[in-house]
Amino acid sequence: MQRVKVLGGVDLVARIDVVYAMRMDVAHTRCAMSRSTAIKKPTNVSINSELLADAREFGLNLSAELEERLTETVRKRRAEQWLRDNREAIKAYNKFVEEHGVFGEEFRGW
Repeated sequence: MQRVKVLGGVDLVARIDVVYAMRMDVAHTRCAMSRSTAIKKPTNVSINSELLADAREFGLNLSAELEERLTETVRKRRAEQWLRDNREAIKAYNKFVEEHGVFGEEFRGW
């Protein structure tokens, strides 16, 4: 993993995929924490009657199942949105690294 020194002595991971994964992990943790304390709001949903019967047969908690799936869907959509919103910055950063390398690369032992 390569690192770049920036103003203030802060290290940034040069590999954007790692930065992205770390950022999203923190965001998801915060999101999950806020959701666990959020007030639950009753709502109506329409479900295929056969699927509903099967779910009841297995004793599934519909609210918990829906919330889990929605959480995952929202997480994926936010990640996709983050990539779209930051695509140009990622390209610019990668171009800079290609042209100039990263700070201290000559001292890297791996």
